[in-house]
Amino acid sequence: MKKFLCMVLFIIIGFLLTDLSYAKIYYMGNSQEDFENLSQAFTGPNRMQSGDTLIIRNGVYTGTVNRISGNNFPPRGSAGAYTIIKAEHDGEVVFDGEDIRDMFYIYPSSVTSQYWQFEGIIWCRSNGFNVFFGQSRYMKFLRCGAYDAATGNYINFVASRNSDYILFENCYAWGSGRYKFQAYQSDHIIFRQCVGRLDHVNCGTGQPIGIFAIYSDDYCEVQNCIGIDSDQPSTWFNVNDMIGAFASPSTDMGTNYINFVGCIGLNNRLGGICTAGNGSFASNNITYTDCVIWDSDTDSGMPINIVRGLRTTISNCTFGYARNILHHYLYSYDGIGYNNDTVVKNSIIWSIQGIGDYRVFNDVETEDYNCLYDNTANYYLTTPGVHTKLTIDPIWDVDTNPTGALKYITRIEDSSNLSGQGENGDDIGANALKMVGLPGTLWGETGYDQEQATNMFPFPYEDLIRSKMKAYSGGGVSGDRGFCADGTTLTKYIWEYLGNPIPPEIYDTPLLGKPGTPIHVDN
Repeated sequence: MKKFLCMVLFIIIGFLLTDLSYAKIYYMGNSQEDFENLSQAFTGPNRMQSGDTLIIRNGVYTGTVNRISGNNFPPRGSAGAYTIIKAEHDGEVVFDGEDIRDMFYIYPSSVTSQYWQFEGIIWCRSNGFNVFFGQSRYMKFLRCGAYDAATGNYINFVASRNSDYILFENCYAWGSGRYKFQAYQSDHIIFRQCVGRLDHVNCGTGQPIGIFAIYSDDYCEVQNCIGIDSDQPSTWFNVNDMIGAFASPSTDMGTNYINFVGCIGLNNRLGGICTAGNGSFASNNITYTDCVIWDSDTDSGMPINIVRGLRTTISNCTFGYARNILHHYLYSYDGIGYNNDTVVKNSIIWSIQGIGDYRVFNDVETEDYNCLYDNTANYYLTTPGVHTKLTIDPIWDVDTNPTGALKYITRIEDSSNLSGQGENGDDIGANALKMVGLPGTLWGETGYDQEQATNMFPFPYEDLIRSKMKAYSGGGVSGDRGFCADGTTLTKYIWEYLGNPIPPEIYDTPLLGKPGTPIHVDN
């Protein structure tokens, strides 16, 4: 009996270790032992197998042999052993479409489980989408970049049609492409700690533009993402709508249960937030929590923040500084067949200066425990909340307002005039300070939507993101501006936007993900 039990135990352990024991590491590049290209790695006689890792050496890779497609793709992994395709050094492996081909386009005929993980790779200069996949499951993009999608209805990163359990983490997108990040007709998608900047765009026959678009999806998370410095509208052509940094469109299907948490939209001319309603379709149960929309407007006379969905809840957010706007700042609208039940609580709206018949709020059903200050006008078809504060200046000043809550747009100062003044003793305004979501987790996994002990700043991989975006030049736009200008960083730029020096403790620790590497500012 003991021998039999030992044999059974040995067999079980063997099955558990099968994936690990056979997984191999391969290289692609210029060494004689390396694969020469992706086609050789994926389909050649000595090709990769499920659960293997391909490490790609530094370089620019072109041509159809380096295109990921329905005919040339990595072997499928498993839940316990993803197939991994990664750059040897983050940001130094580029798949360039040369403006004549797309380099990542997967759209199989039926839903399949891929279990793929891509790390540190950049895709660029596509004649369509930079990264597009549909009917895909269990994919992770970690520290990946994309820039310059094609003219027309094209986007940088897209999880499309019936994809689910997808993670974009620490990814970044810039240059052209009408959205930087999009999930479309999919579910259980997470965008975590991603950064987007729209530089120039030509939408061809006319399309909306934005940065993060969660479009006709269910159950998605946008965690600690940043849409920033999309401030060059003179180079935006054939645009028919501006839907903001963080949007939930619903043109052809409903969008349901989307959470934006700890996100920052800063210095954008394409709007702030948007939940949509179009005829029988609407965005339902969308939440914005601890988000910041600052120095963001539109040059088109459109509302900056559009709320047409059903049951949009905005709580503990900070909105501020918009000039010469020509429409209601937070435009809630019931004209699509129902009362849309918009809720705005525990939020700051400061210094919104409009022209003509303009208000901060339009048709907001529940407005309370907010701080409204230095706005041209506040209410239209909205009943003022009995706890809303209209005479408290939230902006900190060492001489004139030393108890002001906003010394930095990222947090509410302790013992300030808005600390603990909200509903149930909450602060009024955003505290975008902690990371949300355990790194690497997909939707539904333990910790995927939980606040972490890790600080949001210094922002992870900000040196890499800044170096790539700073070097950009295209469409008549220089990337050397905003947070990429000389003498600043992404963290420093955000924290010092109100003119106050960044607190010294923010950079007391090494950059997240780069142990032992101190922060530096290049020129």
